[in-house]
Parts: sequence; structure tokens; C-alpha cells
Amino acid sequence: MRIIYWYDHDDNLVLRHLIPRGKQKVPYTNYGPNQVTYCDFNGSAEIPHAFVPETGPGRGRPKMLMPTYYFANEQQSVRFQCAARQKQLLRTFDKVYVRTNKDNPISSREQLKLWQKMDDSNVTFTFFAYMNVDPKHHYEFDLLWFREEIKRSGKELTLTFNTFKDERKKSVDKGKSLFKSNRRSSHDNNSPEHRNRRSSSHSRSPSDSSSSQVIPGTDRIVTRSKVYLGWKCLHIEFDSEKDAEEFMTLCHNPEGSAGSRLVPEPIWRISQLPEGFLHRLYPVLEMYTSRRIITLPTVANDIAVSNASRNNAHGWMNRLHELRGWLQFDDSQTVPIAVLDTGIDNTNPWIHQRWGKYSQSKERYRNFLDDDVAAATRVGTGPYSKRRADEIVRSLGDRQRDTPQDDTGHGTHVAGIILQLYPEATLFVGRVLENDVTTNRDETRTAAKRLALAIIYATVVWKVKIISLSIGIRKENLSDEEKAMVRNAIRFATNVIRYPGDNGVLIFAAASNEGNRDRILFPAAEPEPFCIHSSNGYGVPSEFNSPCERQRQSFSILGEGVRSTWLQRANQGEAGPSWAIRRGTSVATPIAASAVAIIIHFSRQHEPKGNDDLETREGIRIILSGMADENRQGFYDIVPWHGVFQLSTNERSDDPIEAASRNITRLLDEEH
Repeated sequence: MRIIYWYDHDDNLVLRHLIPRGKQKVPYTNYGPNQVTYCDFNGSAEIPHAFVPETGPGRGRPKMLMPTYYFANEQQSVRFQCAARQKQLLRTFDKVYVRTNKDNPISSREQLKLWQKMDDSNVTFTFFAYMNVDPKHHYEFDLLWFREEIKRSGKELTLTFNTFKDERKKSVDKGKSLFKSNRRSSHDNNSPEHRNRRSSSHSRSPSDSSSSQVIPGTDRIVTRSKVYLGWKCLHIEFDSEKDAEEFMTLCHNPEGSAGSRLVPEPIWRISQLPEGFLHRLYPVLEMYTSRRIITLPTVANDIAVSNASRNNAHGWMNRLHELRGWLQFDDSQTVPIAVLDTGIDNTNPWIHQRWGKYSQSKERYRNFLDDDVAAATRVGTGPYSKRRADEIVRSLGDRQRDTPQDDTGHGTHVAGIILQLYPEATLFVGRVLENDVTTNRDETRTAAKRLALAIIYATVVWKVKIISLSIGIRKENLSDEEKAMVRNAIRFATNVIRYPGDNGVLIFAAASNEGNRDRILFPAAEPEPFCIHSSNGYGVPSEFNSPCERQRQSFSILGEGVRSTWLQRANQGEAGPSWAIRRGTSVATPIAASAVAIIIHFSRQHEPKGNDDLETREGIRIILSGMADENRQGFYDIVPWHGVFQLSTNERSDDPIEAASRNITRLLDEEH
């Protein structure tokens, strides 16, 4: 029985998905309209699956359903496959041509995926194939089905199936195995356990003509063994000689491959849910595209959150609440912050009580979607002077105050985090994106211009100290013009000589949620913003972080299991504010911004020596470094109550406020 635990965001339930054995195999993902990646179980036997709630009023009572899984991208699909199949994906080879017996084409220019089982080193490979059985199937082959000798000619390989005689010979040759590593285990090859596993996997009956050629795998979709009749070999042509060589190398040494570390092993405890994939029960109401040109790195709704992550985050945020209360802030030195995102839902009563009733009279919201023309024609690509920035702002003209709006919930979640952690904030919200994901290139380019305009506006009109950007754009999807607009807007905002006595705006930008499949996104990849990665409540780096870039100091902070405000309509008429739990680098970004706002507020109120330097980018970098330890992945994980602010001191008589002031002065002096 295969089991997958996952979290149903809509009903706030942990569900246990029981995948039946027998004819009900684990399907491979397919591509639907607009390249949507999906996976359903309708291809064999039509056996319903049991979904058992682990929490809530229906706990323990199974629901019988036919599930369909939709994924936001290919990476999430791969993680689901690995968890469901108990295999790691070693490598995907593109554009592979496969023939049987060297003349019968069964797969043309399709992907070939090389897998490794979790419990031992057996290697399998799969590919899509067109045959006379059904329109299309995904075939799986265990390398142990083939002879040890594999012929290679350039980018072509020929694998010959074992015959019954080969199997008898193998039972005599105890030390031999395909590629010398396919039967490797922690036990000796002659141990009873190893012999039992071999015999159960490869015993064949001479009277069974189909099984004497191939022994089907337990999760192979194709159940008709007759499709293998007459097959003597597979002829595989790779796209390059390098791919063919790597295929052989991975089969020799699967444990040493980099790909095997990309995908986490399947986890079967509720406290650690399989993460990184989107699931919806049939019928599916929403479609998520796999192509993501501009994205909010949280990608709201598409990442499962475990109970453990939620509890750890709750404890972490409680510590920060305790710290803020201990600092005894007043309202005279509040730090203005701008969130540039998808907007904010002012109908949420929690948001309205803490922000909405002040926002209209003080013009703390602007819908930059209505400024597309200005963004496209007036921003320009040259460096911005104060005079030029003032001209751009004046060209917008005055209009009636905008009504706060958020159609996705992402901006509402980000704003709610800041209002929870730093309620003294003077919070400004700019709506620069309409959707979580934009797949149209023209819309992406317009959004970049809009972002540049919003950064200038937040700097000149709102006069903010901090800008939180939970937005990521792939540079290759922007022209040099759009990149120059955003880059110059950031440089104008962070320029310390823009105004007399001004230390510049501090910009915090989310890195990426694509792991090592993607580099740090724009604008977080620029040198001026603080690039923020994610960690859990214990400081462990999140699996979806992009790789640490050693040439720059990469900070991480809590970004998993964080509860914040959400679209009020999600409550479906129920009383009280709407909340949601999310994770991602764009959740970590407003938390980092809030922590820095607390530092600046403390500095302004208590005026430690050197506090003028503290509000510069370099000063904040020094203080954050003093709060952080470098972890094994090279990230500096920020813990606000370490290094500077101490929730308890060794000397009872020591004033914690004075101690924090001394720590700030010491850190700044040591750096200089």
C-alpha cells in the first residue's frame, strides 16, 4: 500500500491518501492543454482511492474518490512521483529515440528518465512510447532485465534483454551484476537476504514465454505482458554523446550523482508532509500552468505546509513578539514600509482594523495597474536624478483615491505578516501585479515597468525607509530596456546622497522557490537589495531555496508554516477574519523587513552610539550578520533575539536596553 500525506488548504485538514495495490498503478504525469502538468489514476481499473482525514471532525472516516493531481511546475510533479514511487530521479534526458530490435520505433524524441530505488541501488529507466496497445503509455524497465554487456557507438546504446539461459547463468555467477552496482547493498552479495531479494525479483518460469523475456516492475503502467513478446533488445539514441556517456556513468554509480540529491526521500509521517506539489481532488476547478515567466516566489496555494512547520513557525514568531514587547516601542519613531505586490484585501476585518481605516485618509494605497501608460512612456531607461524622479511622479497627476484590492491573496498575506510582527509600521501598499503568475511575455515586460514606477513613487511620495518585494522575474524574459528601468529605480531608491542626511531606502527581495533548477530571480539578484532565502523554525534551510551564491552574503529567515491574513471571501460567509498558512521566500522577505524595522525603530528611539551608520545598507548588513550564524548551505540565518537583543542576560542587574545599545555600537565599531 502506497501512502501519501498532504494538506488540504480549503478545509484545513491533513489527509492520508491510500493508493491501492493490484492493477491500480502509480501513473506518470502528463501534459494537458497549455502544457499543464497533471496526474490522474483513471488509466487502469477505475478503482477509487481512500482519503482518510487525520484531523478535524471527520477524523478516521475515509472518503472514496478518484483523485487528479495538478502541478504548478515540473519540479513539483517530480517530487510527487518520487514520493509515490519511492524512487529518486537521477536524470532526465531530453529528445531520446528508442527502437526495439533495432527496427521497430516505439518512442520518438521523447524524454527518458533514469530512477533509483530508495531501498537499494537498483536503477530503472522510463520513457513515453507509442504502440498498438493504447494511444500512449509510459514504459518502465529495470536495468537488471538486461545483459551485463551493453554496446555503445557514439550517442547510441544497445541493451539486450536477458533470456532464461541468462538468468540461470546469473544464478551461478554470484558476484556479477549489471554495471557492477545494480545489486549493491549494505549486505554481502552472498547473504541470505540478498539471495532472497534476487530470487524474488528475477525468478522466471520456462513455460511463461512473456515473463521469460521481461519481469514487469511493480509500478509499471502497462499491464499487458504481450507487448514484450519478440523483444530482444532496446536501441536507444541520445541527443549527444555526452548524454549517452552520462547515462552509463549514472548506471555505474547512481549514489554519486548530483541528481539523486535534488529530490528528498519520501516521508510518511504527518509531521513531515511530502512538500512542493499542488494537489486538488477530483473534480479539479483550477488549472495551474507549468510555464512561469513572472512569479511570486511563495506561489500561494501550491506548497503544502506540515503541522511541524506550522508549530515551529508559531514558536518563532512568539519569540519575536516577546522581543518587540520587551523593547517598549512608542509611536514617535515608526518606520514607514512599502509592500509592492498584488494589493491588499481591506474587507478582511483584521486588516481593516489595523490598516484599512487609516489608509484612505493618508493615501497609503495605490493601484499601479492604472498607471501602465505612465510606466511605459515616462519612466525611461536612464539613471534617475531627484529632479527626474519628481517629474515622473508629477506626470501621474492626482486622481481619486484607489480602493484597496487583491484578487489572489498573496499581497494580503505579505502585508499581514508585517502588521503582525511590527504593528507600529506606517504601511503603504502598492498593487503592481494582478495575478500570482503571469505567463504572457508582454504582460511580464509591462509589469517590470510598473514595478520601476512603484519603486520611484514609494521613494519620492511615500518616503518609505523599507520596501518589501516578494516578486521574482526571470531576466531572460525581460529586454535590456525593462531591466534598466527596474535596476535604475532600485539604484535611485538606495542612493545615500539622494537627499541631504538621507541614508537611502532598504530593499528586501525574495530569492526563488525553484531550488537549484533556477538561479536567484530578478531583482533579488541585483547587488543593492537584500536577497532573502527561507528557513524553518529551527533555522534549517528550506529545500526550495536557490543555491547560495558565495560572492555575496545570502541571508535566510523564517519562511515556512507562517500564518497570516488572506482573502476574506475564502471564509465563504463565516464570521471573523480569513487566515492562511504559507511558506516560501516571499514569506521570509516581509519577516526580514519587519525584523529590520524593529532594529531601526530601536535605534531611533534609544539612539545608540553610531546609529547614523546603522540605517545605511552596510550598517544593516553588519547588524544582521551579528544576529546570524552561517549554516551548512552557506546562508546566514537571522535570529533577531541573538547577538544584539537578548531576551535574557547573564547579569541580572544589566539593563537589556543598554545592553542592546552596546551590542549595536560594538558591532558597528568592529566592522570599521
